[in-house]
Parts: sequence; C-alpha cells; structure tokens
Amino acid sequence: MISVAIITRNDESTVARCIKSVLWADEIVVVDAQSTDKTREIAAQAGARVIEKEWEGIFIQQEFALLQTLCEWVLVLEPNEEVSKELKSEILHATQSRTGANGYMIARKSFFLGQWIRYGGWQPEHQLRLFRKSKVRMNYLPGHSGFETEGVPGVIHSLLINHVCTSTHQFIEHLNDYTSLRLLEDDGREKKINFLTLFFSPISVFFRRYVVQLGFMDRLHGFLSAYYASLSTLVTNAKYWEKQKKVNRQ
Repeated sequence: MISVAIITRNDESTVARCIKSVLWADEIVVVDAQSTDKTREIAAQAGARVIEKEWEGIFIQQEFALLQTLCEWVLVLEPNEEVSKELKSEILHATQSRTGANGYMIARKSFFLGQWIRYGGWQPEHQLRLFRKSKVRMNYLPGHSGFETEGVPGVIHSLLINHVCTSTHQFIEHLNDYTSLRLLEDDGREKKINFLTLFFSPISVFFRRYVVQLGFMDRLHGFLSAYYASLSTLVTNAKYWEKQKKVNRQ
C-alpha cells in the first residue's frame, strides 16, 4: 500500500494536477501551510486528505506529513510535480518487490514556461522520494538535511515531471510566498546583508546558471530561467536586509 505526501502553500494552480496523477495511490495526504488561496478546498475536492499546519520549514513540514500517512510505502511530492504512467508502473513494481530496497531515488524532468529545461541547473538530479515509512528518518544536519533510509537506496529510471513555472504571472505570485518562507526558516541574524551582497549575488546566480551551467543552450527559456532565479535571489536578500535592520534596532 502506498501513501502520497504533498506539502502546499498557495498552490491552487497546480495541486489538482499533482493529485490527479496519483489517484491510483491508497492515500493522498496534503499538509497545507495556511494558504490564503483555495489550495485546501481544491486539494480536498481532488481526493486528498488535507491537514493545515503552520509553516516551520520544509523538512519539519515533510516529517509531519510523513507521520500523518497510514501506509508502509510513502511517495513525497511537491505540488507542482506530476507522476507519469511510466513512473507509476515503476513505483508499483518497486513497492511490490520483496527483494527491493527500503527507498528509491527519483530524478525530475523540469519544464519552464512549457519547455523542457535541460541545462542551467535543471539537469535531472536524483532525490530520495519513495521509501518504507518504518525504514526512514529525517536528518536535520546542516548540508545533509532530508530523508535518509536504511541501506542503499535503489534507483527508479522514469522521471518525475516538474512544472517549475507555467507563466510569468505564476512566478510573480509565488515569488513573494517563496522568499517569505525562506525568511521563516532563518531569523536573519546569521546572514549579513550589505550593498555588495544585494548587488553581486543576483549577478552571480545569473552567471552561474546561464553561463557556467550552460543555460544559454536552452535559448530564451534558459535566459528567462536564469533571470528569474537571480530575481528571486535579489528579493530574498532584500527581505533578509529588512529583517536585519529590525533586529539591529532591538
């Protein structure tokens, strides 16, 4: 039996597609971080069991979601992801095997503004997404945070479809939420922001994604992907700077 765990926050435009792609699972649990849109209502209508929980960081949210599941096998998804028929078949085969691993790594095929992005940091990277609930734990050590399973995890070859951004409108809508959630995971005291950080960090991100990681190979989509990433960095650092000023005044 398989449970699906999904973490949401203002994802009304994508969560239904994600849930519909895993309706074959025995259970779908959505842990929502107090969305202000219709995410919870849409998720419930699509067939998920919805639980509301204040945001405490992505790994705490995921661990909480894991504890709410009832099945032995758990598949962890993000609300902008989608499970293909090929991936479904591999997941079912892996979980029904008596000689398989306790967990499986799955890579993503990322789409940006409707196009598959092959470069710019979006190359498929395997992550532990499917595992036995009784054989996994959350690691909170800096640099190694995430789920860890007992033994060597297996690899599933079919790719998880990741709709990074479907429109500029969606990007702008999510930009404020995403950058604000980053602040909630760090009080801003350890990260010192000054003019040089605000000026050079976005430029560095753009250069790394567009030039070093060959984002230019994806043509205009690669340029926009790198530019959006640099803009996200600028907004995040600006919010850190604002919070830093408030802390210094106390």
